[in-house]
Amino acid sequence: MPAAVSLPLPALSPDVSQALSDLYRRGTPANTIRAWESDLTRIEAWRRLRFDAPPEWPEREAVALCFLLDHSRDLSTAPPDDPARQVAEALITRGLRKSLTCPASSTLDRHIASWRAFHRMRNLPSPFEAPVLRQARAKARKAAEARQAWQLLDYIAVDYPAAIQNGEVVDAGEYAEMREFTASVSAKLAALPPGAGHAARLAKAKQLEGLVAERADAEQIARSAGA
Repeated sequence: MPAAVSLPLPALSPDVSQALSDLYRRGTPANTIRAWESDLTRIEAWRRLRFDAPPEWPEREAVALCFLLDHSRDLSTAPPDDPARQVAEALITRGLRKSLTCPASSTLDRHIASWRAFHRMRNLPSPFEAPVLRQARAKARKAAEARQAWQLLDYIAVDYPAAIQNGEVVDAGEYAEMREFTASVSAKLAALPPGAGHAARLAKAKQLEGLVAERADAEQIARSAGA
């Protein structure tokens, strides 16, 4: 049996650090350990800043829901006294968060997966299996898809002239990116649940996709993209 390894995890509580060491002894890949270490360091720092206490095992559903909601919105537009923003700013100062903007869905999914993994290791139920958490995460993913679609539209409207001029391709790489982005916008909007204006937005996205394929002029692209 491999010798016990003491992991240098000064930011984690002793029980979490010991659990990681136990995992290492059982042969878990070192890169997985490092990823969990990074995620759990951030989760524990967030938990202490937000609730003035370390994580509980099992964690409370209300805390898990707060984590999900705090990481599913753009905090750069939140007022300075917003608790979620204040915690995010403290995490940025500590180098545990990059910015106040909403993290990518993949980043939030990774944090949640690490938190769930530690519950499984302890043979404890994860709060993220609760119906309210599952529903909230699904809605957050949809909101992220819509947000990314609007961001891509802004990018297309601004950068299209660098790809097409007078109906001719002046930068093949940039034009390929425009084609990819318009297709992505259509796909993201198509995946959103039906609602008021959904069909019109999807039709407009498809129209934009066709205009880019036809190498329309920049003004027409900007209007179609909503700029």
